[in-house]
Amino acid sequence: METKSNKTQNIIIILCWMVYTFAYFGRYSYNSNITPIMADYSIGKADAGLVSTFFFFAYGIGQVVNGFMCRRYNKKYLFPFVLTLSAVLNSLVLVLPFASFKYLWAINGFLQSMLWSSIISVLSTTLDSKHLNFAIIVMSTTSTAGTILTYGSSALFVWLGNYKYAFVLGASFMLIPAILWLLIYKGGNGIAPEEEKNHTSTSGGGIKVMLAIFLCLAFFGVSDNLIKDGLNTWVPTILTEEYNMASEVSILSTIVLPILGMLGAVVAVRLNKLIPDFVSLTAVFFAFSALFIGVIVFADGVSPVLMIICFGIVTLFMHSINNVITSIAPLKLRDKVDSGKLAGILNGFCYLGSTLSSYGLGAVADAKGWSMVFILIFSICVASIAIGSFYVIFSRIKKEKNNETNT
Repeated sequence: METKSNKTQNIIIILCWMVYTFAYFGRYSYNSNITPIMADYSIGKADAGLVSTFFFFAYGIGQVVNGFMCRRYNKKYLFPFVLTLSAVLNSLVLVLPFASFKYLWAINGFLQSMLWSSIISVLSTTLDSKHLNFAIIVMSTTSTAGTILTYGSSALFVWLGNYKYAFVLGASFMLIPAILWLLIYKGGNGIAPEEEKNHTSTSGGGIKVMLAIFLCLAFFGVSDNLIKDGLNTWVPTILTEEYNMASEVSILSTIVLPILGMLGAVVAVRLNKLIPDFVSLTAVFFAFSALFIGVIVFADGVSPVLMIICFGIVTLFMHSINNVITSIAPLKLRDKVDSGKLAGILNGFCYLGSTLSSYGLGAVADAKGWSMVFILIFSICVASIAIGSFYVIFSRIKKEKNNETNT
């Protein structure tokens, strides 16, 4: 694989960071304003969550489709195309009725699903090992930075009295990386010669282990994003309903979640050096998450500060898990499988969890209250720990059999 100069590789990393971070303005502009939208249009939590469900459903399907197709896309024009159309869809919120939002967000979801697998493809095929490790850390901050920017601007405009300006700001900001990418990026089609990779062959036993890793990470992706995006979507509403916080205060308080999430991304990269096995590492993060969700589930009279702290720590671990599944594992396994394809497929499972989170958790809250939502999240963490434990047992048995065969 041919690599580019240090300066060129660093520029590519920065451009990729900008593309994916600023895309969050168009992705979470709705979720970050779901509380004032519910009040503005006089709708319930399930109806409000349905819009996000349409987005995540289309995004999840698109992740799988684009995971297979990403190597064929011309990256020079793909990212500007996606960001510009997403900006247009965000602008349409200002003039169209609420009934159309779910369809706008379904289209928006499929468009934005083109980004991640193609970004991973660009990084895996143009960076050397040194820059790849740097890119993993840098790209792990995109979700957190994008969420902070989106929720921060939404809180500002709610405080100013018109949340819809957040959609205008998001549309404007997405055009910045679109223009920069078009002007600076010199790469071409994803099937250029320098992007061809020779993956190492895998033995029969190795294939079974790789399949087990994939299945576990896929399950973890569903669990992780159900919790992560569920918290991002509903914590402002929880704080408003349970503690009578003003909408702008509850939205602003929620910024604590992605701030800690950014730390979680760094934790994932660091802890991966101590626990190189991706499944075991992810199970450890779920175990810590269960402890802090357990505080909310089993303690009486949790204060809003303690609740935000617990949610923040859980979000930290959920971002760590997401980083392992969608970034660290695909990039570090690039000698065994196409990174863009693996990232796309795993991200598809992640957004299956996101699809379930918005409408599903909203419906549970409508029917049984927020306490049942907390119990559900705790149960998901416990189930993920169990899956990880089964994998550890399975991998040890396979290792022992391989050792016996070799001797």
